[in-house]
Amino acid sequence: MKTKIIHVMILLIMVIVSVLAMGGCNNLEPKGEFYTLQQGYDNGLITIEELQTIAYYYSNGHNCSYITPIPKDPESLDEETMQKIKNDGLILLLDQKDKDGKQKYPNATINDISVMGYYGTYNGVIAVKIAGGFHGWAGMVETTIIEGVEFTYSGVLPVLWKENKYSKANRWIML
Repeated sequence: MKTKIIHVMILLIMVIVSVLAMGGCNNLEPKGEFYTLQQGYDNGLITIEELQTIAYYYSNGHNCSYITPIPKDPESLDEETMQKIKNDGLILLLDQKDKDGKQKYPNATINDISVMGYYGTYNGVIAVKIAGGFHGWAGMVETTIIEGVEFTYSGVLPVLWKENKYSKANRWIML
């Protein structure tokens, strides 16, 4: 009888530990690294032609008649890649702190991250626009110029994401 109670106790402890391990803290593993468009260009991740193509797709071809875009390959992102990007976006969202150093969005989930646009893949670097569901946009329209390529936007600019190379130093993005 004593042995049976010990086995039941051990089993109960194992179940509790398993549940805590799976459902406890956000132990998200980064799948890649984000870069700003400027960082990507400066670091040689994308060329000027690829930057122009991103601007073309981002603006749906408006004011970009001088650009002949590189065809998207792939034409759209697969679900697995989208989930990896959203995973890394969630990591960034969970890392955001308020002025007191407290986590701003402790209850954020992957469902709070959206891939708002896909602008092509260039040598393994994916251009996307991501946003966190906790943001309200002020509606301000801004313009950024990178190497003569103009991006007019409201909210956030596209970013570059590269799989398997993640650094805490690049947790800069504002979702």
